[in-house]
Amino acid sequence: MGDTINTGAPVPQTVPQRVVPFRRLHLSLHARLNLLVALCIVPLLALTVGGDYIEYRTVRTAAETQALAQARQFADDVADFLQVELAALQTLALSGDLHSGDLDRFRAKGTAFLALRGAPAGLRVNDQAGSAVFLIGPPGDTPSTATLRRVFEQGQPAVSGYHDAVFDGRPGFCLHMPVTVNGRVAWDLQLTLDLAALAPVMAAQDLPSADALLVADGSGRMLAHHPSVPWLPGTTLPPDLRAALSQAAAGDQTGNRADGTKVRRFFATVPGGYWPDGNWRVVLGIPSSILLAPPYRSVGSALAGSAALLALGLLLAHVVARSIAAPITRLQRLAAAPDSADLRRRSTGLAETDGVAAALLAADASRRDALARLQSLADTLERRVTDEVAAREAAQMEAARAERLRALGQLAGGIAHDVNNVLQTVSLTSQLLVARSGDPVEVGRLARRLVHAAQQGSAITGRLLGFTRVHGPPAARPFDLKPLLDELHDMLATTLGQSVRMSIALPPDLPKVLADRERTETVLINLAINARDAMPHGGSLLITAAVADSEPPVAGRPGRHIEVAVADTGEGMPPEVLARVTEPFFTTKPAGRGTGLGLSLARSFAEQSGGALVIESFPGQGTTVRLRLPSAVPA
Repeated sequence: MGDTINTGAPVPQTVPQRVVPFRRLHLSLHARLNLLVALCIVPLLALTVGGDYIEYRTVRTAAETQALAQARQFADDVADFLQVELAALQTLALSGDLHSGDLDRFRAKGTAFLALRGAPAGLRVNDQAGSAVFLIGPPGDTPSTATLRRVFEQGQPAVSGYHDAVFDGRPGFCLHMPVTVNGRVAWDLQLTLDLAALAPVMAAQDLPSADALLVADGSGRMLAHHPSVPWLPGTTLPPDLRAALSQAAAGDQTGNRADGTKVRRFFATVPGGYWPDGNWRVVLGIPSSILLAPPYRSVGSALAGSAALLALGLLLAHVVARSIAAPITRLQRLAAAPDSADLRRRSTGLAETDGVAAALLAADASRRDALARLQSLADTLERRVTDEVAAREAAQMEAARAERLRALGQLAGGIAHDVNNVLQTVSLTSQLLVARSGDPVEVGRLARRLVHAAQQGSAITGRLLGFTRVHGPPAARPFDLKPLLDELHDMLATTLGQSVRMSIALPPDLPKVLADRERTETVLINLAINARDAMPHGGSLLITAAVADSEPPVAGRPGRHIEVAVADTGEGMPPEVLARVTEPFFTTKPAGRGTGLGLSLARSFAEQSGGALVIESFPGQGTTVRLRLPSAVPA
């Protein structure tokens, strides 16, 4: 029963599975080097293409910006031309003969005025109904209702749009100037000009022959075109261009010319506001192929250079591959001819194997020597990189320290100036205390002023430190401006000195201001001191306040505001200084006289309070700073 029965059948055995090895790409040395070159150059080529695209966008944006600036400059030139013509017409409107109604004597002056122009023109005097009561030259055109309203009701000059056949059958436009007699507008002095009067202004732009320039009135009709085309004056602009002109004061648009040429149109509004029937506009048209030619050339050159670099890399890879393959072939041939005694002693009995072994031993020795030299070079390079990084970090730390010291020096000068102002107030108030020691009421008032000045001094550093961090809105509470200015009057009069004549004028029913009283006081003191510094030889300082119901001209809360104006008769500021005067740390005072934070903090306070700070200044005409704060009484 326990014996094994042998049936003679074969015993099944487990068949091992065959492992398929990973198939490697069998590439030649040439192919591998070409692949390496491609892997190195293609990313560089991609970066180059990306950089070329960025450069293309930059050059294109610069070209478009320059074209828009050129359109705006031409708009300014047209405005200057109109302003000169209106100024000449205004001078003629001041003629005594015209005021007295002696139109016969005025005819001689009008004729002389037209003769001096050197270009075709006509002169006409209109009454309030628009009828001509006096005429020299062509009859011109009857003024529109909007023009008559602007001249007679508003007393403002006006410039009409395009008019057909107002100048001996040719189109033109008219300039209107009110003639004021005994405080009211009695006449409308009208100057009729041919459209050719705009030709010198357009010719002065010196445009390339492919560019086009035009002037259009408020209704979209062309007044002038450069280069000159006889049928263009009076033509209505395309609807898409008129729509773009009506939506923005300046901008650009892509369109097509009559011959199918694709152009970019850059338009701008002529400043001045003389047009009762719509603003004049100027349009500069540049063919897109010319406008975009520089960026296209730049990108094309860069792409061509990148392609040439790739081709050169592949060619060098081919040369290097051949230079490497030749030594390998020679090494194999040398290994096939064993001639070394050592190799003969270590011979395996196969001459070809011994030759390859000898070549490998020699190559290994050479590789070890090269690795040793490479490691030495890598160690040296690593030390140099470490030293360079340490030196650069030290230089950056020193530059940061120098920048901090420079900023600290600027702040220190301004702190000394502001603290000196507070100390001067304390000193003068102390002298008033000594002089009026017998008057308890006056002593109490001056003592409170001393406490207030000390609070102002301690607040200086707090405001300067607070300038670098984000503040919440000021603590706004209703207060009266009159008591505040009354308290400041004596101190400001003493601080400003005898050479500055200060006066304050407030309406009796001025509403309360909704703002931080202490910060308002600080701003007014700084504005007064700035006004004093702007009048080194003395002058007048006037502080006024009024209700302003209009929207603030800059960012602020709409509604009723109280506007406090601080006006001086000092030296004034040129436009480039006025544009930067509220920037932090910008100052025109000598070193140590200010930090350049006063007006910046004043603007920040006004905007945080829901108001605005507006500065008006002209060289030699003084400066007016308008601090607009919300009113506690709604409109």
